[in-house]
Amino acid sequence: RIERKTALGSSLTGRAAYDEALGLLLPTLHEAERLLGPRDPLALAAGLALGEAQSRAQHLPEAIETLRRVSERAAPTSELRLRALCSLSTALIYAGQVDAGLASAREAAAAAAAAQVDARARAKVAATLAQALAAGSYQGLLGAARQAHEAALTAYGDQRPAPLPLLEARVLVAQGLQVE
Repeated sequence: RIERKTALGSSLTGRAAYDEALGLLLPTLHEAERLLGPRDPLALAAGLALGEAQSRAQHLPEAIETLRRVSERAAPTSELRLRALCSLSTALIYAGQVDAGLASAREAAAAAAAAQVDARARAKVAATLAQALAAGSYQGLLGAARQAHEAALTAYGDQRPAPLPLLEARVLVAQGLQVE
């Protein structure tokens, strides 16, 4: 039941129905934490979905708090933690906290290097790091963007039409070439 509500909330977020998503996900998170405990993977998944909905709805202080809590409670090398750190990085950058967003992206990259995660998760982490470097005009964007592109190629191949993560990685490489 919690898993279905979380999936529905994520779907609503994907359709930009943020008020509905938030109205569903907040009580789902509370229910999951009450019934299963705050470190249970289903509770963490509900928290991640809520944090992403809050971020997309521009409720950035709440998103940052929720995503930080998920990243702290999740197992150190779990994919849930990686996703929470990536989403936290994005929310922090949107909130104008670029240095903190870069730190979160670097933490995700370090955790991904230590973990056995699939190619798509590695591609997401690499892209998040490159985006954080681009947001702050930091050195190393081109190298990070190339790593993101390589990770996306490994994850998705050279499909036609190209999947969005691969296109985003190509844009990051172009930005890196322009900057350096």
